[in-house]
Amino acid sequence: MLQTLTQTLSVNGTTPDFYSEWSQYLSPLPHIFLTLIMLFMHSIALILYYIAYTVYEVYQDSFKLLDFMNIFFEPKNAVYTDWSLSNILKDFLYLGFVIFGIMMLVRRIKYTATSGRKGREWPKGITITVAVISALPMIIGLMSNIGTAMVGDMSGTDQPQIITQLWKGNLTDLKYLAKHNFDMTKYKLDKNVFADANAKITGSDYHSVMSDAGYTDGLNGAQKSVFTKKIGGNGKMIDITGDSLVLGKTITDEYPVMKTNWLGIIGGEIVFIIVVAEAIVRLLSSVYKMAFMAGSIVYFGLRDGTQGKRVMQIFGMIEGQITGIVMMPISLIFFFAWVEFAFNTIKTIPNLGMWPFTILSIAALLAGGKGLAGGFEMIEQWTGVRSGHNPVASMILANQAAHMIGGASKAAKKNIGKGLSAISPKQKKKNRELVRRLPTQVA
Repeated sequence: MLQTLTQTLSVNGTTPDFYSEWSQYLSPLPHIFLTLIMLFMHSIALILYYIAYTVYEVYQDSFKLLDFMNIFFEPKNAVYTDWSLSNILKDFLYLGFVIFGIMMLVRRIKYTATSGRKGREWPKGITITVAVISALPMIIGLMSNIGTAMVGDMSGTDQPQIITQLWKGNLTDLKYLAKHNFDMTKYKLDKNVFADANAKITGSDYHSVMSDAGYTDGLNGAQKSVFTKKIGGNGKMIDITGDSLVLGKTITDEYPVMKTNWLGIIGGEIVFIIVVAEAIVRLLSSVYKMAFMAGSIVYFGLRDGTQGKRVMQIFGMIEGQITGIVMMPISLIFFFAWVEFAFNTIKTIPNLGMWPFTILSIAALLAGGKGLAGGFEMIEQWTGVRSGHNPVASMILANQAAHMIGGASKAAKKNIGKGLSAISPKQKKKNRELVRRLPTQVA
């Protein structure tokens, strides 16, 4: 049954109906349970609280690694010299020229076999390849600087209030609630309840009880009396101020200072940590892949230099990675905005208890996390850059490429040096058949 929480505290004190209506908040527990179990739960939630803010700080600092995108174009960098990255570029260059020579032979065969109808595109391809590779350092540097500036402008320096809102929505300070005579509307409007969020979250109120010194200071008699009684099994009020002769207050029923829904806090913190951690991994993965593509474009550009298509494809992938890096903080900020909007809306729902708030808040976090992951996938689709690759398909394509290069080399060996007149009609027919098979093999 949904509790309406419309009955406020009367000036004459408490009644059984009052305790029945506020039973979700006014349910005393043994003193030892409140002081030990609540201390344990608060410790877990506090650890996740620190992790959540640390993860967000790491996310902001991870953008400093964007400079790695230019590592192949910074010969004075210590990493460049320590790991001899110049040798990698040199190997890519040498291997690229070898493959470039083979592909030029293939174009020559196509040009000869088709009487000039095919194989004429190599000048344009070489021009595109040389132009892109020459301008690549400047382009990468310019795009990365623009991306870094946009990220800094969008992210800012303020930490998100999601975790603070999560704690605020899943706890109730019974001292302030009593101060407002259990009027939930006035309690939610009181800014003093959560004036210092960090002190409120890290304080010791969560494993303290209302009978401890200082917590009932400033309350009138009727307000103090709320924490001295409870509803018994017969529906009548029972006084709980007496101590046990043997155990003292150890097993005496007490009211906590903070009525806290630990499941909502801990669950929400876990979701937040996972979402931001995934964003960090995707960001660093994009930086790494873009740096490698920037170095390997020398080989792939020369390999396909006669057409220029491959170098443009890799350049498009680099642009896609930079776009993904720029769009990623936008997606994450939109996630923060969605969660804050959801929390603010949920808090304004009248007479909403802790458990409904827990379900709605965690559902909002999960929905935002799912939408954020979907946004990352949409960015990959729009830019044409996929995060996963099929290794089996790559092996098959590599095998087909090997056969193609081997066949082309054999044909070139037979024809080079003979001249155009040395090609017999039978050989020309074979060359035409080879040319018809090349597009499908190269693709």
